[in-house]
Amino acid sequence: MAFPDEIYFGTNMSVWPTRWVAWPWSEIQAEIDLCHALGFNCIRMFGDIASRLEGDMTLGDYTSRWNQFLDYCATKDIYVYVAGGVGQWIGMNFGPGDTFDPFNSFEPTDQQIADQIAETVTIVDSHQAVIAYDLINEIFDNSYTHGGVDFAQKLWDASSTETSKSITLSRIMSADADFSDDTWFGYTFCQHIDNHIYYPGAVQGSSVSPLPAASGLLTAQRALFPNRPICVSEFGANNTVTNRHQYYQQILHNWTPQIGVYPMCMNWAIIDYPDQPVAESFVYGLYEDDRVTPYAEIIKTFNARNPVLVACRSISGSAAPK
Repeated sequence: MAFPDEIYFGTNMSVWPTRWVAWPWSEIQAEIDLCHALGFNCIRMFGDIASRLEGDMTLGDYTSRWNQFLDYCATKDIYVYVAGGVGQWIGMNFGPGDTFDPFNSFEPTDQQIADQIAETVTIVDSHQAVIAYDLINEIFDNSYTHGGVDFAQKLWDASSTETSKSITLSRIMSADADFSDDTWFGYTFCQHIDNHIYYPGAVQGSSVSPLPAASGLLTAQRALFPNRPICVSEFGANNTVTNRHQYYQQILHNWTPQIGVYPMCMNWAIIDYPDQPVAESFVYGLYEDDRVTPYAEIIKTFNARNPVLVACRSISGSAAPK
């Protein structure tokens, strides 16, 4: 169950649960095109287990939409890192009557959630574009009603039998993070380590990019888990940060020498949408809803000039296009 021997630099898709049901393909396709134009070779895509459990989307529709998405990414030489579900969207942080409650009719059991995520893994696993899985986003870093080692074990048991690809449970990296198995049992179920680093992130109140500040924490992870790839599948700064332009320049500057040490680094996210849940907290996109922002150009310039990324093998096995 090895992590693929490639270098992945990319972004998270702005596909939220409500969009899975509606499935505005032309809009989704345009986002993939933006990722390709920026020189990204990887996209992190979330599934929608809430709508499946609620009965709002059939298995046939869910399967065909995943295949449509993966097939199109492959034509653009873009790999896909699959997030089977998102804690904030599967009833874990929201109870009946809350602002955003995808499970209006019932609260799923741990096993129902685990089985639904395993369904996503089963649907996508044979596709050549899929590289690895984050079973649930930031599972142990929020005040979930579900949680604990028993839930993690159920997730592992349900999905690990459906794939030979690497599986993890992602977490937020913070200044007080302790990466020992004794204090965070979730690492027991991580074949690769997946961190999320946000401004100011690892150094609260700091005006500098969190990536260099987090480097000591990443190094500690590498020492504890020398045989597991260390990844960053989310980094970003929202539009309340006054020096956001400088942030992106600095995080790219600091990530450049880490290419090959940390095989994945991914921005959150490609586009800001005003209709996202709790929209004011999600304004991290490289593009705003009007597709106009300077941050994307920083990424594009970085990708075009980086010989390691330009030379990465494409899905078809040939050199990736410049």
